[in-house]
Amino acid sequence: LVLVSVFLAQGGGWCHNVTNCLYRSRRGRLGTSKAMTTTSFNGILNDRMDLNPDFYNWNKIKIRYCDGSSYTGDVESVDSKTNLHYRGARIFLAVMDELLAKGMKNAENVCAS
Repeated sequence: LVLVSVFLAQGGGWCHNVTNCLYRSRRGRLGTSKAMTTTSFNGILNDRMDLNPDFYNWNKIKIRYCDGSSYTGDVESVDSKTNLHYRGARIFLAVMDELLAKGMKNAENVCAS
């Protein structure tokens, strides 16, 4: 049994100041409360052999973009004026811990994007 995985950390661009982060949290698609909708897998995550011949039958993992810091945010306190949380690094590490515990540590090949 050969375990292979395609791991995609969704990008979304940085928010560069509190005003921009707040705007994006209210108008955009940042934040975990907006991540509950179904998303389609396309491109490297597509499971159709004719559209993705190299990776169609690999395990696929997609992390939804959530905090505007490219998974680097690690602020303990919540911004009291905006109620924004900057914890993308914690989310990324928690996802990795979960994936490793569920067998990704045994994968012979992992494609990260």
